[in-house]
Amino acid sequence: MCKFKRIIVLSITILLFFTFIVGGCKNDSGEKDENGTRINFGDSELKYSEEKAYSGGVHVFNVSDGGKKLVTNETTEYEIVIPDNADSTIITASGELQNLLYEATKTWFEIKNEKNIFSGVKVISLGNTEKSSEITVPDEVNSNGYVIKTIGDDLFIKAKDSHGVLWGVYEFLSKTVGYECVAYDTWYYSYTGGDVKLYDFDIVDSPDYELRISNNGVIYYNEVGSHKMRWLMPHKDVYIEGRGVDAYHNYFQFVKGEKKLSTVKDEHPLWFSDDGTQLCLSAHGDEEQRELLIQTVVSKMKELIDECPGRRVITFTQEDSPTWCNCRTCKKYYTKYKTDAGINVIFVNEVARRIKKWLDEERDGREVLISIFAYMKTFAAPSTKGVDGKYYPIDNDVICEDNVAVMIAPVYDQMAHGLDQSENAGVQDNILSWKGICKNFGYWGYCTYYTDDYNVMHNSFMATQNTYRYLLNNVTPAWIFDQGQTSSGNSTGFMHFKMYLQSQWQWDVNRDYRTLKSKFFSGYFGDASVYMEKFFDEYSTVIYNAMKKQNTGSSVWTTVLKSEYFPLGMLKGWLRYIDKAYENIGKYKNSDPAFYQKLYEHIEIESLSVRYMLIKLYSGRFPASEAAKMKQSYEYDCSKYGIRKT
Repeated sequence: MCKFKRIIVLSITILLFFTFIVGGCKNDSGEKDENGTRINFGDSELKYSEEKAYSGGVHVFNVSDGGKKLVTNETTEYEIVIPDNADSTIITASGELQNLLYEATKTWFEIKNEKNIFSGVKVISLGNTEKSSEITVPDEVNSNGYVIKTIGDDLFIKAKDSHGVLWGVYEFLSKTVGYECVAYDTWYYSYTGGDVKLYDFDIVDSPDYELRISNNGVIYYNEVGSHKMRWLMPHKDVYIEGRGVDAYHNYFQFVKGEKKLSTVKDEHPLWFSDDGTQLCLSAHGDEEQRELLIQTVVSKMKELIDECPGRRVITFTQEDSPTWCNCRTCKKYYTKYKTDAGINVIFVNEVARRIKKWLDEERDGREVLISIFAYMKTFAAPSTKGVDGKYYPIDNDVICEDNVAVMIAPVYDQMAHGLDQSENAGVQDNILSWKGICKNFGYWGYCTYYTDDYNVMHNSFMATQNTYRYLLNNVTPAWIFDQGQTSSGNSTGFMHFKMYLQSQWQWDVNRDYRTLKSKFFSGYFGDASVYMEKFFDEYSTVIYNAMKKQNTGSSVWTTVLKSEYFPLGMLKGWLRYIDKAYENIGKYKNSDPAFYQKLYEHIEIESLSVRYMLIKLYSGRFPASEAAKMKQSYEYDCSKYGIRKT
């Protein structure tokens, strides 16, 4: 990665200049469509209405030059100190600080437990060391936030949770050597050599979304890559799960234990809907069976909570099917509450009361949120709109307990338009209706098409910021993720850019889109960024216009892959951009093969989207032998990068 730093530094001024020129122009590929008309894409920067900026964030940065040096002539007087009882995350944080500082400055920093530090040694203290005892993390900083503070010659990074220390390390590196991570496999430094200053820091920084998760396969199970992007691991850091119970769609898993589901259905038929696709939370009106069902769920939750110390969210969520129980009792609840969410809230409230009593009495008051879904049949809340425009519970039975949360999953929304816009007015009402009965929220967004084999861009890039702002301004979810291409080992259609935007805006939702875009393209594509950004601008504009024309074009089940939107000349023009991108990095093929290979792979992955569209729409325009080779090459590259089809 050190050579990567050198190349970025040499070329970044030129790249930023061209990024500005390309980003502000009208896009014209120079190609013609099937009627011989020159293809013009309109403005490359799409205009979205802007949800008002979020004012509740904690991002205080005071950094000044105090005349101190961290590195002089590739040597340092500083040592990294960690608590004697440091956990694995603090150890990871110290290793990241040591390795990345060495990568940037060629200077080695020793890591020592505080018991091995001699008096008078200058330190970079990570976590709750004895020396950091005078530093207090403010109340307004959440568990993933941190404090960076210089006291005398020493530097302290402290947080309420060990992950906050790790995030603080990355921020310290950013301010000290210009570290920037734009993808799970790509980071660079603006530091160009020479002595390194140790600034006087007084930073208090806390993510706008406390618990942040990525849901793309390329990073979902990649702990190192996730952490570099300041994401948590869902199955290790956030959700309480295990012993056969997953984090989502787990109704059946809570009740079957070690038995086969068919056996449980035979033993307790009243626990299940008549069609067998969901639980029946009323047990068909049988109070004895309903009580036994509640006891079974509570017992399993206790078991899981004990096995997952430190995690805060356990979900009790319906199976992934647009169905619900239609028994006579459940229908009565639906008639009363005008939604199947009524019986869902009532059931989980009873579970939540028993779990809270147990935690208070036997587990030192540990706090755990029990989350249900606002999804499909339970998307509408059991509330009603008052004359004042606010929403109120239909009755007291459906006021969520304080330890109950609702995970909003608007699968039918128009995600590419942003939740703040009129296309999503119905979703807005639903979110506000849940706010009338619940105070804890999570958010499950969607950021890809589940059509066209994950190969066509889903243009929610700029809209994501407005969605995140809308949520923070209205319900402030404690945790968030956008479901992407979970089953695929990698992603095309500029999904890596989208992941970068998500990670940045989940931390600070007010960060500037153009600045982030420039950082990503120059960092991820290097000298090829001029053509790759031009490709992106044209591609995203075409998708945006297709979505407007189709009206439902941003729904996750829609396809925009039509020849009227993607004429043959356009696709050929984009492949020429790809070829030009390869040409621009060719100078590194012999001088820096590793760097060349990384950039080549980044470009080739994005080429797959165009090649897919060419095969799907126009394979009949090519000789059979050539079309076969195109398909074979495409399939080979998909396999090489682990890209799976839907």
